[in-house]
Amino acid sequence: MNQSQCDCEIHYLDGSSSLGLLIFHKFSFTTGNVHPTIAFGCGYDQVDEGMGENMLVDGMFGLGRGSVDLVSQLKQQKIITQNVIGHCFNSKGGGFRIIGKDVPSSSHISWVPMSKNSKYYSPGRATLHLDMKSIVTKPMEVVLDSGSTYTHFPEDLHDQLVAALKASLSKSSVEEVHDPALPLCWKGPRPFKSVDDLKKELKPLLSLNFGGGVTMKIPPENYLIITRHGNACFAILAKKEIDLYIIGDITMQDQLVIYDNENERISWQQYPCGKKTKSKSAIVSRI
Repeated sequence: MNQSQCDCEIHYLDGSSSLGLLIFHKFSFTTGNVHPTIAFGCGYDQVDEGMGENMLVDGMFGLGRGSVDLVSQLKQQKIITQNVIGHCFNSKGGGFRIIGKDVPSSSHISWVPMSKNSKYYSPGRATLHLDMKSIVTKPMEVVLDSGSTYTHFPEDLHDQLVAALKASLSKSSVEEVHDPALPLCWKGPRPFKSVDDLKKELKPLLSLNFGGGVTMKIPPENYLIITRHGNACFAILAKKEIDLYIIGDITMQDQLVIYDNENERISWQQYPCGKKTKSKSAIVSRI
């Protein structure tokens, strides 16, 4: 075996994983015209066990709470002064990420403390609601995981949510339909073309209530995807043997999510993620 080769393996909460090599490479950042050498993983074998098939794993590198993630390395090399990162996924594709202390509209952001009992990015425990009516009253930990494409709920709670969602749609113009993309899908009077169409036909609002007036709203466009057949499929999946809510990329679309590791706090707010964003003191990159 090559003595200089360093293997790496990453496992995400949704069951997906990536096997690859650890690489040291010089990066160029236009902010400050700096060229640090960064260690990062280069995956060559991606598996999504949750979907039961091999597929590419989504996610952004270097967002963990460890000491060797991208942001920590940049701070150690004095490229940035604050271990803060934000990401904004545009539902129409693309978006941006910000690394450093300067984030858009930071003075108007409401912060939630990071859970001190979790090794993941967690804003704490919450109860699940559908159209403001409680589905699950037992508070459960919520984890924000940008490495998970879909959102995942415990299997029994997921079944309760699906039953309540179907009941709320029983008198609507949508019909349940089979689609190979995901287990639960609906078709409208005409094929869905964009997430904007969902707002007209599928209106139930999900929310996670953290107490103290803090709520994470999840509108249909943040829990449904449109397939190539023009159907809308439920992108919250059931996962066995977990006791937490895993919030994946689908639910974080059109949201500016900020992880402030310096002050151990998290924030999220609706934001136009397709908008061009600039910063004088932080690293901004397009996705």
